[in-house]
Amino acid sequence: MKALLVESEQKTAEILGSTLRLPFPDIDLICSDKGEPGLDLLFKEIFDFAIIDLKLADISGFEFLKRMRLFSQVPVLAIQSGLEDIDLVRAIDYGADDCLPKPVNPIILIARAKALIRRVNGFLNREETVAGMLRLDSLIHKAYFKGQEIYLTRTENIVLHHLMNNAGHVASYRSLACQLWGDDYPGSNKAIRKCIDRLKVKLGTVAASPELINERGVGFRLVP
Repeated sequence: MKALLVESEQKTAEILGSTLRLPFPDIDLICSDKGEPGLDLLFKEIFDFAIIDLKLADISGFEFLKRMRLFSQVPVLAIQSGLEDIDLVRAIDYGADDCLPKPVNPIILIARAKALIRRVNGFLNREETVAGMLRLDSLIHKAYFKGQEIYLTRTENIVLHHLMNNAGHVASYRSLACQLWGDDYPGSNKAIRKCIDRLKVKLGTVAASPELINERGVGFRLVP
């Protein structure tokens, strides 16, 4: 397993590295203390996942996420000191798969990293998902409707996959949060709504159907 850690604080990087080696003793952990070299590493090498500090020395972590998602779908766990709900939502909106406050609880970090890897491996082993005329290839983050392609972000891919597997039924906020992050926590509902809004726009460009119906306060339902 190979992972990228982009963290400006050397002591924090050492702690995170030691923590990750507990469940993954053979991990090949590549570290960068700045964003620009980290982006170069992502472009040149293949990683199983990445941990990115949102407060980097040279560029904003949000800018890092925005730029990396132009060429990479590597699963990302973002971290930040003084993390607030708005930061969490923004990080996920820019392409992070999960987000944790600093200092990071080692037990939580291990659990979230394992959940992230399980979800990735699960998608790699899945076949194409179909709901009505809508098809989803989770591996390459593409949906198809009557021959038209719809490009998805990693978060949109996971959400749409869950909705399609439960087509016609309500997928609760909690179930969607568990699919995305392995757990439910404050701010997740807002992040899910923003993701659904983006999916509505993308699906709406190809047809009036399928519909994403908001079951207020409960979750969302896909009508193929």
